[in-house]
Amino acid sequence: MPEKFRGKYLDQESMTNDLIKIFTIFHKPYFTYQNEIFTAIQAGRKISNMRLDMIGDDTGDNISGKNENYNELTAIYWVWKNIRADYIGFCHYRRYFNFNLNDNLEEVFPPTPPEYFDKNYGIMNIEEIFSNRMIKSLLAKHDIILPKKIHLGGRTIEDHYKECHIAEDWDLMIEVVSKKYPEYKSYIQEIFKNNDKLYAFNMFVMKYDIFVSYTEWLFSILFEIEKKISNSQKRVFGFMAERLLNLFIHKNVQDKTRIKELFTLNMFVYLYPFVDVLHPVNFPSTYYTADS
Repeated sequence: MPEKFRGKYLDQESMTNDLIKIFTIFHKPYFTYQNEIFTAIQAGRKISNMRLDMIGDDTGDNISGKNENYNELTAIYWVWKNIRADYIGFCHYRRYFNFNLNDNLEEVFPPTPPEYFDKNYGIMNIEEIFSNRMIKSLLAKHDIILPKKIHLGGRTIEDHYKECHIAEDWDLMIEVVSKKYPEYKSYIQEIFKNNDKLYAFNMFVMKYDIFVSYTEWLFSILFEIEKKISNSQKRVFGFMAERLLNLFIHKNVQDKTRIKELFTLNMFVYLYPFVDVLHPVNFPSTYYTADS
């Protein structure tokens, strides 16, 4: 059955019965949607001056106090250490996966006024955007959901990072990965030095065993870098993780048909229950930061 169709067209047999948990990461008050799949979580609660009405990343095994440099990764770490489900995923308070629109629609940056969306695509209900049926259908066919790759304007992932962030941090990251995981060296060349497309935003949904493998690998690298890095920028490990996800996926997921790429929704709420969403334009090549 075509994956493009809205959830109401999907039949029960096409959907997984596995437990799916997708965590929406917040650091400030914003539009919040929660249901049996989506759970809101406050990142960096331990060092925040506000307590949002949702779960936080500061209980159990956590690195909530490191949020200034780890950003959304403190929430991802908390879920890794404290939550079990068949599928684990993450999105952001203002950015969600497009689970329900046709594949030829994508996020506009900056967002389009709701009148444009209404005129060109019809009004969409909040419940349709967060279609449990569509999510379950997609995960019956795929092990991983990722955002569509963004184009870096002809720059490689390495060149793009060095241009937008601190070049020495990149070199340290490559050094640590190469020493800890020498089997990744050839993939570093292929993904970082010869490729100009990027899975961004630290957004994904993964089958649990893949999620555990990824987070074990990711945090072992970042914690080692943390011991050696000095005078870096805020959110540095969030920026690094965006790039490292691409390396991990390329090396470890051989069957690319098990990956589903989706466009994203930038959720600017104007009038409940309608939201400003997408229209067919490309991300600007200069859009590079992890979500904040």
